[in-house]
Amino acid sequence: MNKNILKRLALAFVLVFETVKTVHGLKCYECGSCSDPFDKKTGTEVDCATSCGKVKATSGSDQLTARGCLDKKIDNGCATGEFKKVKGTVCSCDKDLCNAGNQPQVSILPVVAGAAAVLTKLLLKQL
Repeated sequence: MNKNILKRLALAFVLVFETVKTVHGLKCYECGSCSDPFDKKTGTEVDCATSCGKVKATSGSDQLTARGCLDKKIDNGCATGEFKKVKGTVCSCDKDLCNAGNQPQVSILPVVAGAAAVLTKLLLKQL
């Protein structure tokens, strides 16, 4: 069951990242399931409008990391939370290709709340 939830989360992350891509000059890495630490060969460089993002979800021994564009300009940093026994971290940054690594921990509650709302809708539709 944990792997099923992680697969749904991966799909949700890819859908969120795919729907917000526009060309505005900020370069970010994009991948639906990438390694952490990041191997640049597993990601694609894309143009983004506002911020680059990195999401890491863990359930038991299973882990998923996704990277891509965020739809809103958010302060640089990371926030951590938990949803249905899946622990997650969402990071945001605004420099070219900055979502390759780890960012410092700061409060970005709006990102977590937005991600939780999207994930809840997607998970409820598939249950």
